[in-house]
Amino acid sequence: MAMQDISSKVMLQHNDVFSDIINGLLFEQHYIDENKLKDIRPESAYEDFDGNLRSMERDLLKEYGVGDDANYFAIAEFGIGNQTTVDPTIPVRVMGYDYTVYKHQLDEYNNKKKELYHFLKRAKELQNEEMIKQTQKDIERLGDFKLVPVVTIILNFSRTRWSKARSLKELISGGHPEITALMQDYQVKIFDVLYLDETTRRRFTSDFRDVVTVLSEGKIDRKHDFRRLKYPVDALDMIYSYTKDERYRKIRNEVIKKEMKGEVISMSEFLDELERNNTLETAKRFYAETKNKEMAVQVLKCGLNVSLEEAQEIFDTEVMEIAFA
Repeated sequence: MAMQDISSKVMLQHNDVFSDIINGLLFEQHYIDENKLKDIRPESAYEDFDGNLRSMERDLLKEYGVGDDANYFAIAEFGIGNQTTVDPTIPVRVMGYDYTVYKHQLDEYNNKKKELYHFLKRAKELQNEEMIKQTQKDIERLGDFKLVPVVTIILNFSRTRWSKARSLKELISGGHPEITALMQDYQVKIFDVLYLDETTRRRFTSDFRDVVTVLSEGKIDRKHDFRRLKYPVDALDMIYSYTKDERYRKIRNEVIKKEMKGEVISMSEFLDELERNNTLETAKRFYAETKNKEMAVQVLKCGLNVSLEEAQEIFDTEVMEIAFA
């Protein structure tokens, strides 16, 4: 569970991947510009019913805004949560996540307002007319408190489709519909990632598209038009964390080496490495059982489609190293 959370956060924290998910699932078109996103610490503090200060952490939270420095204007805050199990309490959890963000906005506004009135009081004490006028302008510019909308989506990576509550009202035990009709509802946008249709998956333009394709199908299939991965190691780690397929872990070092060399890496290269590693393992087992170097070299020659000289070198530098490691 922890490995899946970490690998997902590492991949989804990239602005292009984050915006790709928001655009593909919520807007169904390019709407959020990745260059206008900035990270916000997802952990917030809140006071429980006993007055104790506790922390609440969501997976990812980014602010979308325009302008620079003094002219910066926040448009919205987007949160993404990852689930590997179907949690029936998710409406309450998400409402709590969003509340902490709104509360933080209110606290920032109140602190800014308090600071400005402190400056104004000081300016009047000093009888500094220029400072008084400037501070009054700043107070006027601050205006009344306005919320920046918070939008949270939940990505369900479970093999089980989400069949539990998606809103507060669905959690009500029932019996008094007249009362339930009076309560404020809170609905959560939940997406079953492994069951997204092809049309939706093809809306993604980042590495997320190919990662989801592999996770959905449980394997890498060459029939797909896999593109160059921008974050190959992050993609590999995410696939491994969800599939627990040790073959992905075994090719990680080779993928890192290729990335450091600046080579083009796609899911197809992952498959090439998986097949290569499988051939090496087969040659290693064959040699361990028979001690027949010539036949082990033939296994490499045929399996890797290389010359006899290349197969002999691979045997000496890789198979023997593996066999006696």
